[in-house]
Amino acid sequence: MQPNLSSPPRDDEYVRSRFGRLVGAVYRKWRRSVDQHFKEMGLTDATRAPLLALYESRVPAVRQKDLAESLSLEKSSLVRILSQLREMGLVEWETAEEDRRAKSIRLTLQGRRLAARIVAKSMEIEASMLDGLTADELRITRHALEKIARRFDAQP
Repeated sequence: MQPNLSSPPRDDEYVRSRFGRLVGAVYRKWRRSVDQHFKEMGLTDATRAPLLALYESRVPAVRQKDLAESLSLEKSSLVRILSQLREMGLVEWETAEEDRRAKSIRLTLQGRRLAARIVAKSMEIEASMLDGLTADELRITRHALEKIARRFDAQP
């Protein structure tokens, strides 16, 4: 039997249907908007992510392996990005004291300043995207997304 495409789905069906697709679409639009704002600085999502991870780190330098893991990147992919950032004068690295085979990555002063600007601009963009949502809508959405994220984290 063919489904009746003209009748709207029941509310509970609608709320659960293709939820992942909706989250993905919102993410892609959000990322595209953010990318447009940072394009003029010569930054992409790939170059912004390590800067922000280093900026938000509670330690002065991060091992390359740990940075790659936190960004869900292969170490070889991160090496190319870090080389770009080093050429731009935004990061520097040295051999880690505890393991001569490892590199410790840190932001330069210029990198720290740029990361602070990225955070500030990102917060402006976020505020404009969330404008018009109530505190309750944001709280419920955040709670639901955090719950879904924890389920992904708990998967083997």
